[in-house]
Amino acid sequence: MKTGEDQTPGMTELTNDLTRIREDLGRLTETVTQMLTGGGSVTDRVRGTVEGARQNLAGTAETVMQSSRDYMYGAQGMVRDAAGRLETSVERNPLTAVMVAAALGLVVGMMGRGHNDR
Repeated sequence: MKTGEDQTPGMTELTNDLTRIREDLGRLTETVTQMLTGGGSVTDRVRGTVEGARQNLAGTAETVMQSSRDYMYGAQGMVRDAAGRLETSVERNPLTAVMVAAALGLVVGMMGRGHNDR
């Protein structure tokens, strides 16, 4: 995983979310330990703790899902931009595009043929 300045804002947010999950689990462990060693209605304490943990995890899961959607939309935009640049390049240099396609076809054909001759 990247660290420091190498992380994108979305990746930093995801890392922070995972850290919060770890902290929530630590607090949950501590609370359960206290409940088992303390007095009072254990069932009520467990129910309250579990509900609080569920709400925290649901919020964190939503944040992670949103970060994933943001990455997906960003990737889609990059692919669209690359496709547009490729299309423009082919329109400007059609002969070069045909030559590149022919060379790629020749290479792929040679690779496939080499395995069948043995």
